Amino acid sequence: MDHEDPAREDLGAEVLRAIADRPVSRRAFITKGSMLAAMAAVGAVGSSALLSACGGETTTTAAGETTTTVAASTTTTAGAELVVKAIKSEPMRRFKFAAQPHIRNVPYFNACETGWNLAAKDLGVDMEINGPSGIVDTATQVSEIESWILQKVDCIVTSAADAEALTPSINKAVEAGILVITLDSDAPNSKRQVFDLQASADALAEAQIDSLARQMGEKGEWAFIIGNLTQAEKKYEFEAMKKRAAEKYPNMKFIGIQECKDDVQKAADQAQQLIVANPNLGGIVSNSGAGLPGTCQGISAAGKSGKVKATGLAAPSSVTGFIDDGTLEEFFLWDPRHLAYRSVAIGINLLTGKDIANGSMLPIYTGKEEKVEIAPNVVNPASLDIVLGPPLKLDKSNVKEYAAFI
Repeated sequence: MDHEDPAREDLGAEVLRAIADRPVSRRAFITKGSMLAAMAAVGAVGSSALLSACGGETTTTAAGETTTTVAASTTTTAGAELVVKAIKSEPMRRFKFAAQPHIRNVPYFNACETGWNLAAKDLGVDMEINGPSGIVDTATQVSEIESWILQKVDCIVTSAADAEALTPSINKAVEAGILVITLDSDAPNSKRQVFDLQASADALAEAQIDSLARQMGEKGEWAFIIGNLTQAEKKYEFEAMKKRAAEKYPNMKFIGIQECKDDVQKAADQAQQLIVANPNLGGIVSNSGAGLPGTCQGISAAGKSGKVKATGLAAPSSVTGFIDDGTLEEFFLWDPRHLAYRSVAIGINLLTGKDIANGSMLPIYTGKEEKVEIAPNVVNPASLDIVLGPPLKLDKSNVKEYAAFI
């Protein structure tokens, strides 16, 4: 899908319209969620999920072998508390983990690989990391998941660039008894057990649009560059930003969305096209790790540094120069090493019979652990996310500290 016309009002409208009537936000679910809402979140999974909430059933075969039946669902409530249920109850061993970013050899996912490898060493599991290199390639992701199913790995961690395309393979893996954790980019309507989420989608949306509004003086035209329109979480953030801007900043006008396919040069070209086609453009948001540095590159090339504002999400090392020259004032992220490290800890817990509830402590790096926050998924509230924490604002005061390793 190629969106090269920056003047078009709402590119990808057919795709985005499908989520316009999205479920209640995570924040609303938590703050307004009575017991009825909590029961609804469980009831949506179906009666088989209620039976499996006890964590599965152990049986003995005629040959005397002990097997563990995998729970069909891992979402339930304990009182008013959301819980991610263990899917197996095996003794600790060197579990086989397989992880795939949706694009390798970029700063953000390089940091994730650091976290995965360190967790494997610290926590005592075997780790295989694959994934498409240099470009987003859903077919490669699907092929790798299918291969891991045949290898009978214990846990797959995947960043789903195309949620719909990966869902059948994710479901097949779960049905084969494999634990599946999504990370960074979710497949919310799949059977994956939990989404290892970097920060609340609502919090990320608010941080980005509020930053742009402040920089623009709460008035003027703004545009959006997304990585892939197939990314459920990224689409939700975009829709939440557009809604918040319309409600809170009525003097800001949204003029269109571009899809850069997580390609820096394409995002740079799109930013320049947006500037040329819209002389009154005041700012661009990109929640793509490649989209924001590309946006800054395009703004700089157009001679609009400091005039056309920018913000979004990016690896600090990819935008430090733009912070230094004034093209970019501030942006947001989290520590992807911690996110990836925690996915391994989540997997070990769910494979060894340990449920994960709000307030549980999980390691996020060598010698470092934090309390767990669990919340209903914003796209599919019947499934659960484990949230790493609030978004981290990066600017001149701290960008170089983080750029040293992300």
